[in-house]
Amino acid sequence: MRIAVYNRFWATAGGGEKFAGGIAEALAAAGHDVTVLGHGEVDLDGLGARLSLDLGRVRFRAVAPSPTAVEEASAGYDVFVNASYGSLLRNRSPHGIYVVHFPTIGAPPPTGWRRFALRAVGRLAKLTGATLEPARWVRGVYAPEPLGPLSHRWTDGHGVLQLRAPGAPGRGGSGRIGVLCASGMLPGTEAVTVKLQAEGTVLAQRSLRRSRLPLQYIGARPKQGAGEVHVISAAHVPEGPASDRRLLGISAVAVLGGAPWQWPLQAVHQTLSAAADDLSFLGSYRQVVSNSAFTADWVQRLWALDTPVLNPPVRAQQPGEKAPIILHVGRFFAPEAGHSKRQLELVGAFRSLVAGGGAEGWTLHLVGGCDEAGQAYLDTVRAEIGSLPVVVHPNAAGDELRALYGSASIYWHATGLGEDPGAHPERMEHFGISTVEAMSAGAVPVVIGVAGQLEVLEDGVEGYHFRSVEELVARTAGLIADPAQRARMGDAARRRAERYGDAAFATKLAALLARS
Repeated sequence: MRIAVYNRFWATAGGGEKFAGGIAEALAAAGHDVTVLGHGEVDLDGLGARLSLDLGRVRFRAVAPSPTAVEEASAGYDVFVNASYGSLLRNRSPHGIYVVHFPTIGAPPPTGWRRFALRAVGRLAKLTGATLEPARWVRGVYAPEPLGPLSHRWTDGHGVLQLRAPGAPGRGGSGRIGVLCASGMLPGTEAVTVKLQAEGTVLAQRSLRRSRLPLQYIGARPKQGAGEVHVISAAHVPEGPASDRRLLGISAVAVLGGAPWQWPLQAVHQTLSAAADDLSFLGSYRQVVSNSAFTADWVQRLWALDTPVLNPPVRAQQPGEKAPIILHVGRFFAPEAGHSKRQLELVGAFRSLVAGGGAEGWTLHLVGGCDEAGQAYLDTVRAEIGSLPVVVHPNAAGDELRALYGSASIYWHATGLGEDPGAHPERMEHFGISTVEAMSAGAVPVVIGVAGQLEVLEDGVEGYHFRSVEELVARTAGLIADPAQRARMGDAARRRAERYGDAAFATKLAALLARS
């Protein structure tokens, strides 16, 4: 079969990309014609070396960095595997598989004045018969993002609105439909031409530009019977880190329809409610799978969908002669970016371990990718290290990482430290590929006891779970002082890791493909 595997973040080369690449590798090894879809230039040989994958039987195809372009590309394959975090893309191939790294989560329920305002708007709409959402975005847009106290969503230059009823955007008035745009989000100083089009006819056209006026509007009256309105504009790839190179058109704050008296109610409702994403795109896939039981539980809670679990494939690492090394593997980026690996806290823990006198001769090695956006955080980590025996390996090659796995005696992981897993589950480690890789090489894991890390090892058998920095330090000091215990737990960790190996993954993936 001709199969496409899509990921928007190949340049990041993190755990999600390792999972996506592992899917492509396994399908190609099974004899399928596999293409990796992405944006920009991707060196598959370099990516494979960095992620310890064999991508020699896989080809790469670059598509424009927009939802519409990827959806159109998916139609050319027998199977489309969407393995990109937070994607809202619709599948257009005969068979589709959607991989959930973690379900995207909208803004928290409104509180305070926002909650009061929304209740008031709802009552007014009920009394007056106003329509609060005259149309919905169905194609060519990204997930909602915060805009101060409001929210907005980018188009990719060709967004499509589906009217709530053909030719009737709102009750009680004109049938007009329009988009309220954030002027401050427009690129540069040049004007951006925006068109509203239905059934091939341009209904309205306006030039928008950055201005002191925070919001600008373009609207039109579609013909009776029209079901969709296309919002077309020029698009640009913004300057920024290579991990997010989206094609961005205009910033839509609200969709307004019907008579003008309804517009304030619609604008307030849409900008303050930050409603959950429309999940109808999931219906275009035959299979939706989760990367862990933790993720599957949250998919059920947030999306009301039961999903099978397909754990990421873990390439077994070769154990070597163990050295007094504590290893951590994870990308470098600050906690405010969300899914931080907490290297700064690990350096602090190692400082306490050294100060306690129980780690003489031991070294902490921090390995992980780092792009432009993470450089400031990496600099902060390096400043915190000072004279400690800590070695940083940003963007390490695959051979370098494999050697460290082989020689490491203990493995640390702290993603989610200090966070509430009930309030912010998206900030947890949803599975933990690097933990299992370290286990396969015989390193004893001492990892945070929340989320996916609870699934990959049993506390006190293959390693330890910790809840605080103090417990991390105490557990590690105990392992350092007892080489026999380290050896026993290291052997147990290697056996546990086998259940996540390539062979087990290939079997599960083949069964999933057969059902899709």
